[in-house]
Amino acid sequence: MANLVNIDGIQIAYSIAGEGPPVVLLHGWMCNRNFWRDQIEFLSLDHQVIALDFRGHGDSGVPKDGYSLRQLALDVKLVIGRLNLSPSLVVGHSMGGMVAQQLMIDYPEHVSGLVLLATTSTDFEQKLISKQILLETHKSSFHSAFIKYFRYWFVTNSDPELMKWISQQMLQTSEDVALNLTKDYSNIDFRSHLGDFNIPCLVIGGAEDLSTPPVRSQELAELICGARLEVISEVGHFVQMERPCEVNRILGSFLKDNKF
Repeated sequence: MANLVNIDGIQIAYSIAGEGPPVVLLHGWMCNRNFWRDQIEFLSLDHQVIALDFRGHGDSGVPKDGYSLRQLALDVKLVIGRLNLSPSLVVGHSMGGMVAQQLMIDYPEHVSGLVLLATTSTDFEQKLISKQILLETHKSSFHSAFIKYFRYWFVTNSDPELMKWISQQMLQTSEDVALNLTKDYSNIDFRSHLGDFNIPCLVIGGAEDLSTPPVRSQELAELICGARLEVISEVGHFVQMERPCEVNRILGSFLKDNKF
């Protein structure tokens, strides 16, 4: 059952679990808060964990507009403020990691630390699978483009049942929401801002991730002063779902070392 908070007339859904220092989890493109199920269980042992659904995703409202990284970051900032969670450790996967960076640029006072999973600060090499889907949609249809490129988020031995669940969850997000967001972040470049991030940061990448490849994780870690880099072998883009034990172990170590 989702909790709801009204943000400027839009219902933003979230789950909350545990007690302790706040951790806010931000999901990826076309995903929802359930993509953090293994991390919620682990982190809520000694933290208050809030996993939200971005506007247009999951159980949140679906307004006609506002599908930009800047607006999503503002929504997160308002949720953090409304729930008295400031400042929070913010954990973002994929597009959620882009939103986390935007949040840190626009509202740094609300962020005590960053964990960036399978994400990027730029896509000048045009690697994002979501961007490939956008381009292919112009030639065929959104659904057929999604099906064509979906497998590139995974490795050859990925669990078919997990892949099926991920596909079903993602396709609950509307085409308009998905494409408007992709158009917005197609030309992002946060690199000039990363040197100003003066908080603890952990970057986690998947060694076989074709969408946000390890070189992008390495670049993030190099540009954010003092950032810790971990690249997990033999996994693609959905690293927190395919390798939850490793991700949780790395998260736990980072939280302990930085006294979160």
